[in-house]
Amino acid sequence: MRPIFIGGCDRSGTTLLGSLLGGTVGAITTPESQFKAKIFRELDWLGDPVGRLIAAALEMITAHDRFCSWTTKLPQLPSPEDNGPTTFRGLLEWVVTHYSQQHEGPAAPQVWIDHDPQNFRIFDDLVHHFPEARFVHIVRDGRAVAASLFPLDWGPNTVLKAAHFWQTNVEHSLNAEQQHADRVVRVGYEDLVREPQETLAQLCQQLDLHFSHKVAEGGEFAVPSYTQGQHELVGHPPDASRIDAWRDKLTPRQIELFESEAGALLQQLGYRLTNDNPRTATCWERSHLALTELFQKQMKRRRYKRRVATQQSG
Repeated sequence: MRPIFIGGCDRSGTTLLGSLLGGTVGAITTPESQFKAKIFRELDWLGDPVGRLIAAALEMITAHDRFCSWTTKLPQLPSPEDNGPTTFRGLLEWVVTHYSQQHEGPAAPQVWIDHDPQNFRIFDDLVHHFPEARFVHIVRDGRAVAASLFPLDWGPNTVLKAAHFWQTNVEHSLNAEQQHADRVVRVGYEDLVREPQETLAQLCQQLDLHFSHKVAEGGEFAVPSYTQGQHELVGHPPDASRIDAWRDKLTPRQIELFESEAGALLQQLGYRLTNDNPRTATCWERSHLALTELFQKQMKRRRYKRRVATQQSG
């Protein structure tokens, strides 16, 4: 099974792109797989890649709240003598295959599309376990990312935090691009929604995927109920009207503050600033935003816990 790992800053279109590429021949797109990072962090795969670590990794996967959204029943793990997985890669392929079979995907997927935004944060681990994997870095205007983050029950709550969040995540991905230019492809969210046919055709060629015009019409990936509210556009053709929606959702001062913090990176990526000399935040603004961040974080944490409890009880 050949993996394609999509990553970038959250709310940059990773799920949209994953759903579209999942419409290519022989491919399966799974829900987000944040459990990979936990497994890499807590298990020493370099020291003992077989045996007890396989069982421990599977236990972490099935216990992870994000795996609940896969709605996949896994059979008993076969032993190595019965052709059971003996590596972390083999274990993931086993899990993905069962997901595909239970969600009307290919019985034996040839390509696994993984659209976890944090894939570039665990880039070195993924390269170690999947040496031939290809990566896609999807980039979106940071101001649009900020506007998309604020209504959610997770993530930054103020424009300064959003600017830092966007810069940090994009820089992780850019570092991976520089280190492994032969395996990382960059695609712009704006290009994807403005010219989906041309953008997807070129991307599929770079990734050795079979492109057809049907791919751009909206993938067949079923968004888990856990995240349907924040992925309501997935499954439909890309909507170009979303590109500049941030101009109405953010105030002029919010836009100026974002540009004062992240303007250099915006310009490096080809985005035009709305302010020639954006003013930085005053001491009063920083204090006010810090209090707002603290208050909103508490409110969001409560909403998030309610959503997780609802999903787990369902």
